[in-house]
Amino acid sequence: MGNKPNRFGQLNYFVLPNTSMKVQYATKHFIRLDGDPPVLEPDIPVRASWEDYMAGRDPVLEQVLGHE
Repeated sequence: MGNKPNRFGQLNYFVLPNTSMKVQYATKHFIRLDGDPPVLEPDIPVRASWEDYMAGRDPVLEQVLGHE
């Protein structure tokens, strides 16, 4: 979650002759959704807090298992 659904990918690279540095570039544009939405968001947002982490709770797993 959080990445744009439409994005460039399938990377390739070449090496610069004078510096031997690798340069990566995208070879394909993946279009998953119409338009250009900024992010792919979950259907059910779940907030996790530092307190949850410190108490050993996993609110995402609890949501999946039907506990709130």
